[in-house]
Amino acid sequence: MSNPSIRKCFTIYLLKTKPEIERYEPLLKDNWYQGCEIFYPFTQPLDHQREYQETVLALINKYPVEVVLHLPYGRENNIATKVNLDRTMKILKDGIDFAAGFNTSKLTLHPGELVGDLSREEALELAINNTRELGRYANKYNMKIVVENLVTPNQLCSNKEETKYFLERVNLPNVLLNIDCGHAYASGERDLASYVYYLKDYIAHLHVNDNSGTDTHGLIGTGSIDFHSYFKALKEIKYEGLFCAEVLHKDIDDLIVTAEAMEAVWRKV
Repeated sequence: MSNPSIRKCFTIYLLKTKPEIERYEPLLKDNWYQGCEIFYPFTQPLDHQREYQETVLALINKYPVEVVLHLPYGRENNIATKVNLDRTMKILKDGIDFAAGFNTSKLTLHPGELVGDLSREEALELAINNTRELGRYANKYNMKIVVENLVTPNQLCSNKEETKYFLERVNLPNVLLNIDCGHAYASGERDLASYVYYLKDYIAHLHVNDNSGTDTHGLIGTGSIDFHSYFKALKEIKYEGLFCAEVLHKDIDDLIVTAEAMEAVWRKV
């Protein structure tokens, strides 16, 4: 792709094998994408961890790409509970250390979920404090933490008001927002333009995917999200970060179609 109008990014999931990762090369070689969002594969056998690290490094060292790392997430890596919190924080800091080996610019972080040991207010306060600690830890590598909005009511930052409150309370210049438009839409935030305007001071990264009201991470056009108004709002606030295609894909053709779809929408708004 010559002269892309936006900088796009795709994910390299932690279970991907060496041949699977190597098959992504045309996406970078032909300039379909300008970034990768990778993962910390600490749950995998050591030989797979080494293979993932070495293969991703070999790929990104060939091209001038921006690297983002998605930190471990889910109930077993939950910063909004005191259950196994020391273990969780160690894993997340180890993930930040791992990210440093890729010259990573940003770290996607889930703000956590309620598991029954704390009230929402208590869980929110704990997650804010833990995010602040992780932000300070990441700052030694000049990395930004980008907090991802979530979906269900038991998850934190599943509406724009709580998301803004969360970021205001963390109050660190390197802790910003990763908008997952599919998460926002599935949580009931159907007016994504208003979502952008409300949170415009914090937006530093995007996860782009489509759905019809449930979190399916579909290709653009397979759901009912109004990408025209969403991208128009992003253009109006002068967003210049990555558009990361966090979509379930069969092969690189799906990612090329997604890149073309994002470009087409952006050029029309």
